[in-house]
Amino acid sequence: MLLELLLLLLTAVLYFVYRKTITIPPGLPPGTFGWPVIGNLLPRDKHITQHFAEMKKKYGSIFTTKWGDHLIVVFADHHVAKKAFSHPDMQGRKELHSISVMDNHARNTGVISSYGRVWTNNRRFLMRHLRDLGMGKTWKETSIQDEARMLVRYFERQNLSEPVAMDWGINVSVLNVIWQMLASRRYDA
Repeated sequence: MLLELLLLLLTAVLYFVYRKTITIPPGLPPGTFGWPVIGNLLPRDKHITQHFAEMKKKYGSIFTTKWGDHLIVVFADHHVAKKAFSHPDMQGRKELHSISVMDNHARNTGVISSYGRVWTNNRRFLMRHLRDLGMGKTWKETSIQDEARMLVRYFERQNLSEPVAMDWGINVSVLNVIWQMLASRRYDA
């Protein structure tokens, strides 16, 4: 009796896992849907970009893949991605579970951890004010490129035979870009 009950329970669990991981919602682009629970495993001898290039040749510019229990639709062409993301239905984003796990108080606030209408409004506000501060203008782009060159020089001066703490140089570079936008000055590391 106990054996039959365990077999019935095991069958129910396997059926639930099968239905959750194998059932493909209708209307998805073609692609590989992988194994139950683990999804697709990337070949160890290939980089993800090579893997996606092969999938693009096989399935086209839009395809579906499965990583873990998440179905992912991939836009493998920048023209297709640009067209898709300019559509109003694609401009929102879902709640990021990783952010809500790390910080319970950060639910749907700011630009990084928000979603839905809050994310749309925050992004619009941020882009408008960054544009007012000079984002997207050529003098600001050259300023960022100059700062990137300074960062490369900073790393070239380091002793590359030992591990290099990258955070100091990167933090100073980011600070310099912001400081140049606000005060037209830069800090030398």
